[in-house]
Amino acid sequence: MVHILLLLMVLIAALVLLANSWKAEKRLFAATALVVVLTAGAIIGALGLQMLKPPALLDPSQISVTLDSARVVESGVRIAGQLHNLSTERVSAVRLKVTALTCIADDCAELGQKQIDVVMQIPQGNSYPFSIVAPITRLPENTELSWRVEPVKITVY
Repeated sequence: MVHILLLLMVLIAALVLLANSWKAEKRLFAATALVVVLTAGAIIGALGLQMLKPPALLDPSQISVTLDSARVVESGVRIAGQLHNLSTERVSAVRLKVTALTCIADDCAELGQKQIDVVMQIPQGNSYPFSIVAPITRLPENTELSWRVEPVKITVY
């Protein structure tokens, strides 16, 4: 988003420069227009290449999730806990799979699951708290639920 905003600012500045150079002299306008077109092409090309390049991923075992609380709310389940970065990379986003379970003895049945993206910068070796709402609805009331929260996809810088 910031890239697009910066691109728009550069283009507006270039249009103002072009308008003023048109008033001053036609040759100056031609030179300015050439520079503006080449610069805009380079910026758009660099942004296009950056968007086409897939993000760097990390093995999900490099992130540890500690669940502090899980509370059923109107729009789903509010999950709160800690994300621990065990790798030597800087994490930019983590996709978590949240699974609701009901267990009787050692037999557990899955009631629902959702994948949720947590966009958070976690430097190497650090832990950060998170709190998200997983849109798992229609859970039975008055039932003891267990929760499994596991990382599925980790994006790094």
